[in-house]
Amino acid sequence: MVVVIFMTTISDTVKSTLNNWFSDTPEQKQQKFSIIVNGASSEFKQALEAESGQH
Repeated sequence: MVVVIFMTTISDTVKSTLNNWFSDTPEQKQQKFSIIVNGASSEFKQALEAESGQH
């Protein structure tokens, strides 16, 4: 259940972040990619901690 919610959240984040991907400069693409990766790892960590009962 947590994984499904997590994937939906990431999917929406990626869609909105990559909305103008093809018109962005390489620097903007790199910045957006970093935001996605950092956000994904943070949300995934929170989901794992919630699932295992840690805080």
